[in-house]
Amino acid sequence: MAHYATKVHTSLSAREAFALIADFRNLAQWDPGVISSAQTSGDGVELGATYDVEVPIGRGTSILTYEITHVTPHRLLRVVGEDRRFRSVDVIEVEPTADGSIITYDATLTLKGALSFANRFLDRPFRRIGDAAAEGLAKAVEGAILVP
Repeated sequence: MAHYATKVHTSLSAREAFALIADFRNLAQWDPGVISSAQTSGDGVELGATYDVEVPIGRGTSILTYEITHVTPHRLLRVVGEDRRFRSVDVIEVEPTADGSIITYDATLTLKGALSFANRFLDRPFRRIGDAAAEGLAKAVEGAILVP
């Protein structure tokens, strides 16, 4: 199991930041580790909505199906993505501040089945993927600053 968390401070309001980041139809716009993302059920950010997210895996690609398992409008989103090899649990929390908001993105990736023995080796590559996504997130919320 690999874990990655980051915080980004932005001048966007909590409502604006949540609308951009929580809608997984926008995922490929800010996460360079995503090739494409399409909503397959539901309407926007709602409980039970699903998205097919295409990511590069080795020399090919894989489609992870993400489902929104918890949503508190403009505040908190939990999505679980899976394919036959991986399970990803992503939590996005947006907190208002006096000058905008802070976005916390927390992700846990676990290999499944016969690949699970390699979970202990995921940390370094997942950190690189997470760092690239954090930079993309900061650019997407224009003028944002990664919070140490």
